Amino acid sequence: MDDAPPRFPVPRPTSVLPCGARPQYAQQLLDSLQRPGSVTSLDKIPLVVIDSALRSASQLSILLNQVWSANQMTLDLLIPVCTIAHDVLALPRLTYGKPSTRRPEAMFQITPACAAAELIRISVLSMLSMVITTTSGDSSYCATRRKFPMQQLVTLTEEGVGIGWEELRLWVIVIQTLMETGSARLWCLDQITHAMSLLFLRSWNDLMCCIRQVIWIEKAAILEMAQLKSDIETRLTDGTHITL
Repeated sequence: MDDAPPRFPVPRPTSVLPCGARPQYAQQLLDSLQRPGSVTSLDKIPLVVIDSALRSASQLSILLNQVWSANQMTLDLLIPVCTIAHDVLALPRLTYGKPSTRRPEAMFQITPACAAAELIRISVLSMLSMVITTTSGDSSYCATRRKFPMQQLVTLTEEGVGIGWEELRLWVIVIQTLMETGSARLWCLDQITHAMSLLFLRSWNDLMCCIRQVIWIEKAAILEMAQLKSDIETRLTDGTHITL
């Protein structure tokens, strides 16, 4: 919840986690980033973060979509979920300070691939936060600890990162919309409708089909998803797509 590196190793032996499949869009993105002359030809860290984070998210979705009861979290499920959280928290991360610190220009020196990797890592942690919120009933605890420059990172990826990024970017923004409030949420809604127009997604069902092809947990953030569906369908009906 505080996005801090783990202080303790994972106990051994731990329960066996399901094998996480690499989503199609992740494979396309990783392939394009590994081509000669790409932005990550000398820096493999974004590739490791993207691949590892999405594999952890895949493990989480398999575990929860198949095992999780919407009414309770069993002890048998608690340890695997905490193990996945440990793995994601142990991944390399960007370090960023407040705009008023010594290096306000540091954010603009981040490569698009690094920004994409950080957005994916944060989004997988947000999925874990949604599990905590759904099972605990405390909707404010995780939200008050969300402090990262989402809008700046999304902006850094606007010129395109690689093949498959548009779908992953939409997935990232949908997850963040479920966690945001106020003007930040309105900005996310604008981003979603704009991305839908670029990907020729005409309905809520089209949107859900796209993000399910990445990774999704059906039983998490049910109330937030219902509100998001209402907001998106209203925008599609009204034609309030924002050209950005």
